[in-house]
Amino acid sequence: MSPFSDKVMHYKYMKLFNLFLALLFISCNNAQFGKITAEDGAITKQPTDLVTPPSSEQPGTPTNPTTQNPTHTISEVPRAICDPFREENNNPSPTLNYGIHGVLYDGINIQNPDHKKNFQGYLEHGEKINADVFMSRFYTPTRSFENGFSVGKDDTGADILIKNSNGEDLIEYFGIRFDGRLTLSDEDEEGYYEIATISDDGSVFKVFPDASSSQAEDIVDNDTVTSTKMTCTNKIIRFEKNSKIKYELDYFQAPRVHIALVTIWRKVAELSQSANIIASKSTENDSLCNAAGNQRFFNNQKDTESTPTADFNELLTNRFVNWKVMKPENFLLPTDNDTNPCNDPNYNPMRQGCFVETIENTDNPVIELKAQSPTFIDYKTLIIKKNGVEIPAAQYQLNESKGEIILDSINSSDKVTADYCLYPAA
Repeated sequence: MSPFSDKVMHYKYMKLFNLFLALLFISCNNAQFGKITAEDGAITKQPTDLVTPPSSEQPGTPTNPTTQNPTHTISEVPRAICDPFREENNNPSPTLNYGIHGVLYDGINIQNPDHKKNFQGYLEHGEKINADVFMSRFYTPTRSFENGFSVGKDDTGADILIKNSNGEDLIEYFGIRFDGRLTLSDEDEEGYYEIATISDDGSVFKVFPDASSSQAEDIVDNDTVTSTKMTCTNKIIRFEKNSKIKYELDYFQAPRVHIALVTIWRKVAELSQSANIIASKSTENDSLCNAAGNQRFFNNQKDTESTPTADFNELLTNRFVNWKVMKPENFLLPTDNDTNPCNDPNYNPMRQGCFVETIENTDNPVIELKAQSPTFIDYKTLIIKKNGVEIPAAQYQLNESKGEIILDSINSSDKVTADYCLYPAA
């Protein structure tokens, strides 16, 4: 090969080498800054993951919190009706676990008149009221009932009354199912007891044979429209010092205006060989059993305190009769975990219309209260908990105008609850 040919070949190799370097340079640039596409015969560069523009969010604020099907449930806290029958000589329950719990039913619009003449009609055809009734004992002597059921006070101190489905104060055609547990006080002796009721209108006292039973047994049955009547039983109940016997007392009031509800009991001398809580009674009933009349057991006049008659005093003082009014110490709430708000010194009757909102499965720290308009919420009553532990107010922010709570942090595994009440109605 001639020297000229050698130069030509060298020149060609150098050209190819330079072209290779140029392509390598372009390829490296593409890998670092973007991809190259042909568009209308021109070469254009499209950015891939270059520098992210600065965020307008404040530091520490999540821009896009992830949520996995967040759940937000709302439940209204039942309101408390304390001692609706206004016992004249109030005897409070000894502790928060004592008392009588009740569920109230409005029966004003029950269509069949016969269903208004027994408690079962109110239970099956009446309208359940969202309010829990609490009493310390059953001692309502015969009197007029025109005050109604109060769930709290307005800002003037006047009672806020339960209305029936017609918008009227609920003072007639209602039923209440009371429940709880019976127990002996320190002064009561072990043994068998019989129970009687004095009521206007109907009352049915039932006892469960044991703690696991779902079916109660009637002890006293006066389930009818009546003037004040004493009703007795042919059954007795065995009590030991540690007994906590489940019971229900069904009561209803038909047409206005008199009411009465008193439970009395007495220890019987006989000893049954039965191992059951409930046994048959062999002794005769008291001579006043089935006696009735609105002046028979209590003298009552409108706007005056009822006073016991000679017949009622005879029941309590005659040593051969030996009846006693059941005391607050004889009535426990349905379970050991229940508490009686009406016996709580911190209970505020101004609190009403309360809600609990539960938020789960989200890591969004902004929580919106949804049960009511923000302007109705009394934020002084607000309690925030995360996983059952109360969060101090310093650890969250509150936007009252929007009804929003802003937490410092939250994980999707956390359970947050917001407990609050509304301003009292004007």
